Amino acid sequence: MADDNGIFLAAPAGDSPDRLASYISYVKQADTLAPVTVIGPSVYANLSLRHNLGKSGLANVRFLVLPRLAEFLGAPSLYSENRRPLTSILESASIRAVSGQASGMLRELRSHPSTHQSLKNTFRQLRYASSEALDRLSTHGELRREVVELYRRFREHTSEFYDKEDLAQAAAKAIREGRTPGLSDLGFIIFFQVRDFTPAEREMIEALSAAGQCAVFLSLTGDKDADASVNALAERLALFLGEAERPPPAQTSGDTQLLIAPDPHQEIRWVIRQIMKQAEDGLPFHRMAILYRKQAPYSTLIREELGLAGIPVAGPNPSPLSDTAVGKSLVGLIGLSDGQFTRDSVTSWLAGCPVRPPGGNPESFSPSLWDSISKKAGVVRGLDQWKQRLERYAAEMERNSEEAEAREGFSQARVALMRSEADAARNMLQFINDLSEYTTPPADGSSWKVFCGWATGLLNRYLIADTEIPEAEQEGLQKIKELLSELEGAEAIEAGPTFSAFAQALDEGLQASLGHLGVTGQGVFVAPIGTAAAMSFDVVHIVGMIEGAVPPATRDDPLIPDRDRQAAGGTSEGLPLQQARKADERYAFLSALATAPVRKLSFPVADPAGQRGHYPSRWFLEQASILEGSPVYSSTLWSLSHRTWLTVIPSIEQSLATVADASAADVHDYDLEKVWTWKTLGLSVGSHPLVKSGLLDKSLKLGRSRFGAGFTEWDGNVSSATAGSRFADRLETSVHSPTSLERWAECPFSYFLSNILGIGSLDKPEEIYSITPLQRGNLGHEILEKFISAIAAEGTLPKPDEFWSDHHRDILKRVAESAFQDAESRGVTGKGVMWQLVRVDILNDLETFLEEDSRLREKFGVSPVMVEARFGLPDSAWSEAFCVLDDGTTLKFRGIIDRVDADPEGKRVLVLDYKTGGTRGYSRLKD
Repeated sequence: MADDNGIFLAAPAGDSPDRLASYISYVKQADTLAPVTVIGPSVYANLSLRHNLGKSGLANVRFLVLPRLAEFLGAPSLYSENRRPLTSILESASIRAVSGQASGMLRELRSHPSTHQSLKNTFRQLRYASSEALDRLSTHGELRREVVELYRRFREHTSEFYDKEDLAQAAAKAIREGRTPGLSDLGFIIFFQVRDFTPAEREMIEALSAAGQCAVFLSLTGDKDADASVNALAERLALFLGEAERPPPAQTSGDTQLLIAPDPHQEIRWVIRQIMKQAEDGLPFHRMAILYRKQAPYSTLIREELGLAGIPVAGPNPSPLSDTAVGKSLVGLIGLSDGQFTRDSVTSWLAGCPVRPPGGNPESFSPSLWDSISKKAGVVRGLDQWKQRLERYAAEMERNSEEAEAREGFSQARVALMRSEADAARNMLQFINDLSEYTTPPADGSSWKVFCGWATGLLNRYLIADTEIPEAEQEGLQKIKELLSELEGAEAIEAGPTFSAFAQALDEGLQASLGHLGVTGQGVFVAPIGTAAAMSFDVVHIVGMIEGAVPPATRDDPLIPDRDRQAAGGTSEGLPLQQARKADERYAFLSALATAPVRKLSFPVADPAGQRGHYPSRWFLEQASILEGSPVYSSTLWSLSHRTWLTVIPSIEQSLATVADASAADVHDYDLEKVWTWKTLGLSVGSHPLVKSGLLDKSLKLGRSRFGAGFTEWDGNVSSATAGSRFADRLETSVHSPTSLERWAECPFSYFLSNILGIGSLDKPEEIYSITPLQRGNLGHEILEKFISAIAAEGTLPKPDEFWSDHHRDILKRVAESAFQDAESRGVTGKGVMWQLVRVDILNDLETFLEEDSRLREKFGVSPVMVEARFGLPDSAWSEAFCVLDDGTTLKFRGIIDRVDADPEGKRVLVLDYKTGGTRGYSRLKD
């Protein structure tokens, strides 16, 4: 059999592993010790094949992927020529170098990272094009000519390096010339379900065929479009392997189930319940798979939900290095090198990364406290702001603590807190100064080694010790160290880079995948649909089957579109077409269906995060049509909810009903399922044991009360507080500020958070355009307080019938200018131009104040006697005010009066409150 034919086509795809086992047994009949090497489409497929072949009793079978085979056979000869591998890092560096030479249509975009990425994608596809095809492409306009010219420069620029195609060419040559001593160790080589080969890889297979050591197994799905490229490949290989053997298709059957879920979260919860049920029935986790095509949200959602359910996961890890703790630390440090030092970037880096303080002083290192203090200090961005505002805040806290300590009855705990905040502000300032020094990058034109050494130094200085990094993060740390080491080699391609080029290269390198997740064979396989080709499971779940995602829309190459590729010869001349991706997607989907006898397909009808609805994929409807025996459309799918092969979950609440048919995903699912079962029996939910006590009971009461029409304790009604309650006599025994009662009347929940629990929000500093109304009001109060105090100190307060003098006006202007300067230093005044306009407005308001105040004093016959008059407070001379309600309840008040005026005899007192905003809220005050 092996001597007569080297190409085997099997249909459907799921039948191929059995045919492979039979063929390997046939090959081994001649010599049971003869080695056999299987070249599978992925490492995951190889592990699955190893498992299946092991059950068949086949031993002495080696598994490799195609790039490793080419490297094993071709790398020695390339190494002897002093050629090095062209890694992705070096490839990008070379593309940046040749892109800088663009002088045509790409000139204005030659430094943009998106241009570099587009060129990288296009160059990789042009790698297989013939010289004649490139010449023809050059005639299709200025842009095509420039891209081809840059590509040829790129090939010259990287001539001392080798890529995968060079490896395959070297392997083919070495096989033909008999310079591959390791080939005998591989034995008979079988290419299994490798769907396409480059021109050089076909040369390698031809050389192996001539040596009598090669066979190719290709799989057919039965779909004409999806199988077109497989049939075309079989025809190319037939030139040296002979005509393909096409055995009759095996009779296969499968159980297909469809699900319509309300959202992705409930979709995955349903899948997990099915998995738990199957596991309880004895099916191992590694015989189940969850496949997806849409990266967001499924890549993260599936892994997180399986983790919460305690189900082990295996497969490719889609998380990039930049998402690891070490990667985030490095990205944050590099981001601070722009000199902006925004508060958000600094505090986010401190809070989200495993940072250690330089000098090893953990007592003074408190990211959460520093976040709060930098907000209070009003830091927005810029090193100067950090220095000025943190120092000013520290000095203010020290001054306030000294003043507070001198007062009788002031809390020592409050004094200690202010001093600790002053110390923390100075500790943070010292840290920021250190950070600004070490994050200053090397000068443009420095070597890659210098840049990488600088980045490594940042990690060594600010990252916690390697021994303290969790084991789960150790792999990421090692890969990042290898990345920085690899970047040093870019000097041979792109000497003397700019900091921007280094940062771009590092960012690109950090987008590399972490590798693998879990151990294949010990957990549920979770991966994109295309990864599952040639694998074998008992149950496969394909999720997220929405229109626009399965299959995704194909996009043409903006640099060399398909129409130009077709005109230049197309696939026959080594120019891949974007159009072929549609067939690739179709093949991947049908191959995924064939991996298991039980297939469960699902799609969510809505995306709550994106606030949009979804339609089922046409491939989902295709499976529904097969099961129904007649065409099914989006409009008719819902009417089939009574079919046994279709499960419809119309809402999150209804999803609990599916637990009874499967198993609970976790302990919370179990509890909710019990409550749901209780409800379906017609019993009151409130009488269930889980509901009668604990948080669930309180939650249900809260929901009924908050949405009801009555005024309950959940809406702020405190009249039901009993005598033994913690807050029962708070109203009568405590002294209140009028503002606090106003807050309770407006929003009892806000009052509860701030006045009872002591929880408050910190305003986030931002680069304002103009001073805020609150700051403007505070500024006005401060000016008027200091103005009246200054006049009183010199003893020139005007009598009731006296107007403010020019001397008083000069004092008011000096006080205002001093307050303006202080506000500017605190960064609360906004942009300069807007502030100048506001200054004029405030000065005009103050002038108006003097005129109106003179009339007011004359009308009531009073003069100022006190400003910022405190009553009911620990350090005030006046006791609290009180008000007796109709039911006899006495409310006590405390506060600060802006100003108190009195007549010379002390018989009339006028209480004044300054307001810089509108008067609409006080229109009824006179009543």
